[in-house]
Amino acid sequence: MVDSVGIYAFSRQLRRRVAAAGDGTPPVLITRHDRSVALLVSVEVGLQTAGSSVSAQVGMTGLMSQLSRVLGAVQQERQAVVITNHSRPVAMLVPAEGAVMEDYRRARQNHLDELLGELRQAPGPSLDEILRQARGPTLDEILRQLRQARGPTLDEILRQLRGTAESGPG
Repeated sequence: MVDSVGIYAFSRQLRRRVAAAGDGTPPVLITRHDRSVALLVSVEVGLQTAGSSVSAQVGMTGLMSQLSRVLGAVQQERQAVVITNHSRPVAMLVPAEGAVMEDYRRARQNHLDELLGELRQAPGPSLDEILRQARGPTLDEILRQLRQARGPTLDEILRQLRGTAESGPG
């Protein structure tokens, strides 16, 4: 599954996400205030993307304690950072731009298209039918129901009240 995550959630899931990136899962987009900051990718993808623009290495402990600073450096300096675990490269943080970002967007769109295809083929009511039911009646339908309801209309009540006020006490 193609994923994006805010910086706070990423910091809580750091070890699991870095381990997954090392196993070759799709990139994870890291965002801060709804802005793309960096992509967490496998070392192979990162080296293909970054080439010689790798600026630093950071161990898991250092990354956990200085995540905001490291992500800021990746975003501002547009340099990749290699993440190590016991001195072995396990993943990379790369700037959220260029070819790797286009690959991420394409993978995310493909994933969404697959989900929509599954929804269209799923048994039961269609997505359009569910949305129609969830919206409830339109204003025209409500007005039609009110007109058909028993009892006096608001206009009739107002006319009666005006008539009573005009005739006044006798």
